[in-house]
Amino acid sequence: MSTTIGTMILQMKQRPSDKAAVKIKERGQWKNISWREYYDAVVTASAAFTSVGLKVGDPVAVMSNTRWEWAVCDLAVIGSKGLVVPIYQNSTSEE
Repeated sequence: MSTTIGTMILQMKQRPSDKAAVKIKERGQWKNISWREYYDAVVTASAAFTSVGLKVGDPVAVMSNTRWEWAVCDLAVIGSKGLVVPIYQNSTSEE
């Protein structure tokens, strides 16, 4: 049986809370983001997309540099059954 991205998102909250999912630098200090915090951020963002009317198959453009919030947004759109359209922050209008 294959594992879907949606299933993997749901499994995030079951991972050990003492293990960092992501490490970010905040105000010059490294901070761990736990799997539970990561999961909660994805669920919150997914609910926000749904609350503004995102429907199955709707495209959502994400314009950002590389950061953990980009991954949260990506998973939230997927979890909401939308389509992620990544746009790198340096992309030109022609691209």
